[in-house]
This record gives sequence, C-alpha cells and structure tokens, in this order.
Amino acid sequence: MNKNFTFLILFAALCMNANGQTRINASEISKHLNDTVTTSQRITGGRVLERAHITLLYLGGTFPEHLFTIVIKEPARSLFKIKSPDELKGKDVNVTGRVTEYGGRPQIAVTDLRQLKIE
Repeated sequence: MNKNFTFLILFAALCMNANGQTRINASEISKHLNDTVTTSQRITGGRVLERAHITLLYLGGTFPEHLFTIVIKEPARSLFKIKSPDELKGKDVNVTGRVTEYGGRPQIAVTDLRQLKIE
C-alpha cells in the first residue's frame, strides 16, 4: 500500500511538471513565449476597453514601457468584479497562464479566477 501511495505522489508531481507551469522572474517573461508560467509583479496601471469587454492590467512599469500585460476578457472579467484598474494599482499579483505576444509586448490572458491572485 505504501509503495502505491509513493507511486501516486510521484506520478502527480510528474504530471504537474508535464503541464509546463514554470515559476519565473517577471523580467524574463519575454523569453517564455508560448510557455505556461507563473510570475509575480506589481500592478502599475491598467485600462478598460468597454467595447471589447476587456480589462488590461500593466505590470512592471508604466505603459508603454511595462514588462507585460494581463488581459482579462469576458466571462472572467465579470467574475473579478474589478470596477477600475486604478483600484488595483500598486498591488502585487501572482498570475499563471500561457505567455503570448501582442504589439511586441508579452501578455497573459486570464480566463479563470484561479489564475490571478491579487495581494
């Protein structure tokens, strides 16, 4: 029984690694395009695009010199209950997701509440 439990724990750990979630320093995010990562950084600003139903959070510097963007689209956007990105400015955030690029800048799209932890 003990061997089966050990095997199960080992298998679960390998599966988590296979999922590709790697913890990285936010300054290295541009090196991880198309990887699924977890990183932390301070929110430095943001913008709401009402027509597109998107909230953008800028991290690691002021726009357009920020490190990366968190993109929150519907339906996840309505679950966060964020009235304005200004209320989050200065807060630290942990985000997990696939790194993509838009307009030459890295971004992570958030589709689930579990991807974003605001401290």
